[in-house]
Amino acid sequence: MLDKKNMFFNSKAKAKYLKESNIFDFDFYSKAFIIRYQEEIIELDDMCHFRIELNAYPDLDEYNFFLEVEFLFADLTHQLNINNNYEVFKKTATYKGKLHNSFTGIYEYVPITFDSMHFCLINSSVHTFLIDFKFRN
Repeated sequence: MLDKKNMFFNSKAKAKYLKESNIFDFDFYSKAFIIRYQEEIIELDDMCHFRIELNAYPDLDEYNFFLEVEFLFADLTHQLNINNNYEVFKKTATYKGKLHNSFTGIYEYVPITFDSMHFCLINSSVHTFLIDFKFRN
């Protein structure tokens, strides 16, 4: 007989991804997966690196950066093959947060949640830092 604890660990190990993570049209897409039951835990272990070049003087502190995360859904009742087809995914919820003082460096945990109809928790960490300083005349 499987108890709840063993059922949790067995289902966590068997998670299959429909699509691997990818960057498509300047947007990062995490791994796609099927939600099988309520309170399911899926580890994505994804990382994305964006780089931007901007002028530091005179208005470095006036740049605003935002973190926007969209919760996408695809109805797979009639279609199981979604290779290279992001158009089957529809946006159902959005999280948007402002990165304050990103020019001074941010190293923090950001728990991302959506609305109450699409409740899920994404444990993420956000890091910003300045690199490659160049003095120009």
